This record gives sequence, C-alpha cells and structure tokens, in this order.
Amino acid sequence: MKKIDLSVFKSRRFKHGTMATVMTALFVVAVIIVNIIVNMVLDRFPASVDLTDSKIYELTEDSKEYIKNLDTDVKITVCYPESDMLNLTAGGQPYGKQTYELLKDYQQLNSKIKVEYVDLMKNPEVQKQYTDYNVTTYSIIVESDKRTKVITLEDFIEVSQSNSGQSYYFSSAEKGLTSAIMYTADDTLSKAVVLKGHGEMDSAGINSLLTDNNYEVVEQNITTEDIDKEANIAILAAPSTDYTDAELKKLDAFLDNDGKFGKTLIYVGDYSQKELPKLDSFLAEWGIKFNEGVVFETDAKNIYDRIGFVYAADLVAEDYTKDLRDNTLPVLVNRPRPIETTFTEDGNRKTEVLMSSKESTVIIPTDEQKAENFDINKAEKSSQNLAVLGSRTKYDGSTALTSNVVAFSSLGMFNEQYTADASLNNNEYTVNLINKLSGKEDNINISSVSFNAEKLQNLTLEKYNVIRFVFVILVPLVTLILSVVVFVRRRNR
Repeated sequence: MKKIDLSVFKSRRFKHGTMATVMTALFVVAVIIVNIIVNMVLDRFPASVDLTDSKIYELTEDSKEYIKNLDTDVKITVCYPESDMLNLTAGGQPYGKQTYELLKDYQQLNSKIKVEYVDLMKNPEVQKQYTDYNVTTYSIIVESDKRTKVITLEDFIEVSQSNSGQSYYFSSAEKGLTSAIMYTADDTLSKAVVLKGHGEMDSAGINSLLTDNNYEVVEQNITTEDIDKEANIAILAAPSTDYTDAELKKLDAFLDNDGKFGKTLIYVGDYSQKELPKLDSFLAEWGIKFNEGVVFETDAKNIYDRIGFVYAADLVAEDYTKDLRDNTLPVLVNRPRPIETTFTEDGNRKTEVLMSSKESTVIIPTDEQKAENFDINKAEKSSQNLAVLGSRTKYDGSTALTSNVVAFSSLGMFNEQYTADASLNNNEYTVNLINKLSGKEDNINISSVSFNAEKLQNLTLEKYNVIRFVFVILVPLVTLILSVVVFVRRRNR
C-alpha cells in the first residue's frame, strides 16, 4: 500500500492558505447569520428601536413635586401579599417590583401617605368594607377623607402591538398611582361627558387619557338627555348619523352655559364618515369644515408605518406646546381627514390651526368614483390642517369668557399604541391642550414607560430604510468583497 504524502499539509503555503480560507468562511457565515438576525429584527420591529433609559423605578420630578406638597392624608391599601410583590410579573416584566419600589418612594417623600399590604385570603373583611368597589386580589385602594378610588395592579400593564404582531410592554404604575392620589386629594374634579346616540366611533383612547388625568368621564345619550351643566368638556367621536335641530340646540346651550361660556366640545372626525349637513353647519359656525378624503404623507423622512398613513404632524400653535417637557418628540396621526377653516375671525369668533401636515402630503379620495381615477404621483402636494380650534369669546368687565370647539382629524392619534409610548407626544400634547382649554392648568401628566432597559424611539421610513440597507445589503456586500480579495491574495502567495 502506497504511503500518503502528508508533507503538503505541513507546508507554509497550505497552512496559511487553509487558515485564511477557514477564517474567511467562518467570517462570511457569521456575517450571514448576523444579517439574517438583523433582517428578522427589522421585520419584527418595523417602527422602533431601544435607545434610552426608561428609569422605571424612579418617580418623575412632577410626581415628586406634587407628593412633597400634598397636605391631605392618603391611605393606600394593596390587596396583595407584600412578600410576593417582587415576584409579580407580566410578559416576563417585573411590574410588581416596580410598583413596590414606587410605593416606597411615595411614603418617603411625604409622611401623609401610608401604604399597607393586605392578603385577602387572610383578611376577607377588607372586601366587605368596600362592597361598592368590587375589591379583589390585585386591587389597590387609594382613599382620603374626600373620596376613594380603586385601581388594580393589572391596570399598570399596557401592551401595544406593532403591525407585525410584536408586543411591547409599558408600565403605567406611576401614572396610575399619582393620578389616584390626586383624585382622592383634590378638592374638586373636572367632568367630561361622552355623547352617544348617533353611531359614534369608540372613543376609548381619549376617554382613557382624561380618566388617567382625573377627569370624571361619563356617557350621555344626546337624543334623550340634556348635556350635564356640571361638565367642562363634551366629546363627540365621529358620529355616523346627523343631529336633529333639537340636539344641536343642546350643543349650543352647553357651549353658551347661560352666557357664562367656559365650555369645550371635542369633535373627532373620521375619513369613513358620510355627509352630515346639520352637524357640518354647526361646525361651520365655529369656522370648521371637514373635507372628504385621507391626508397621505409621501416623504419617507416623516412616515412611521412604512406606507404613508401614519406620520408626524406639525404642532403649529405655540401656546399649547411651550409647556411640553420635550416639544421635539413627534405627535403621530393615523389616516387623518383634512380640515378647513372657513374664517380666521368673525365678530367674537376666531379659529386657530393647532396641527397640520407637511407640504409633502396629498389627499387620497375616499369616494369610490374619484378613487378610480386617482394617481398619487400626479396629485397636488400641500399642507393640510389636522386639528383646529374654534373659539367664541366675550368679556365680563376685563375678564374674558371663552367657549371652544376643538376638531381633530381622526381617532387614530389617541390609539394606545401612541399614547402609551413615552417617545411620542400624543399623550402629553392632548392632555396639555385639554387642560388649558378647560382651565385645569395645575394638573400634571405622566407618561407610561417602557419595561425594556431602554425607551423605545420611533423610526421614520427613511431611517428604517437606511438601517435596512446598511445591514442587509451594504455590510454583506463589503464583507463578501473583502473575503474574495483576502482569499485571492492568500492563494497567489
């Protein structure tokens, strides 16, 4: 049997050439694996990436300032064993530990706040004391000598889903606890009524924003009831059928308030609405006109849904942005309907644009016949109003008395996916606006925080495409070229 010559495997050329080939192959495989993972992540998380610390165990300065100045005794009863709080999780997120740490901070900041943990299995009498509040395990009872509010630990978990189905977990523990403390301690509460009776769309998003910020939110049927005179705000969310003359008089009476004004109507339109002649005439008296169609963004630098229906609005009125903690954060809109102002000033009435789209938007018609012949590439691009304030003012001596009608272009901007995200201004801007219009300017607004180690930061379509290009095309291409160059040079030595 002929002996195999192994000397070739010991040669310098073989060793260096083979090692280079192996290393190159391993490097290429590693890059391919990284590329696949990054590509999967980009597909799975199309609109966001973690960038900054959420500080979920730390109270915000707004909460600290309010709690330090609290002069009302508040008792907080947590219906869950204290020893088990640190192990309480949802979706793998430690919301029990976070709540536990925040409750310790409240007590340390002000001795008027007392926290007690109760195991309902061992202390069932607690449930009997609060029979009107449906107290169960996970309930948190916040009470003062003025009023009582019951929330639950489960309320502190907010789950938002991306278009790809990925779940994002947020904590509203601080928001819920501070809000409950304010609710029980404040001398008076503002009331908002949600008007029903004409096939209105679900206004849960904006209702939740108001409830979280200590508005008492109730529903009323406009067809059978007068609007509560105690309410500061009425909400009309995209009705599908028109109002009667009698119902319009109820709106007028509410906003007139026996000549004292001081009321606000929030009207939210939707692109799916049909013509509502009487309601349209009512809005026109306040300088507001909804036009047909959907305002669509064409500039990738401003698109957040990889299509053009979700994008950042320009906040125009400085009076309602100057108090935001970070007015550079975007307010996202979703399939908004264009709004027109019919006058700037008319006697004691005037209009003000609050939000608008950029000059790169077009209006996509919703009418089927118009849509058939629509060509987005030939459509005229222009800025459109997305939120308008109509106001009516009179003077009592030197005191200005004002009622308002605020028109928003769609309910989409109040979607929890946007209001729960602290990297957006949808929550804070809306609450700040409504508080100012209703005279509730001493209120504070706390955003939810991400349970991730870092806060979500939204990406525009342009940034998404850049990241995708770099990791999916550029990096593999450069790696491949370098690998070929190294391989050829090693082979020719």
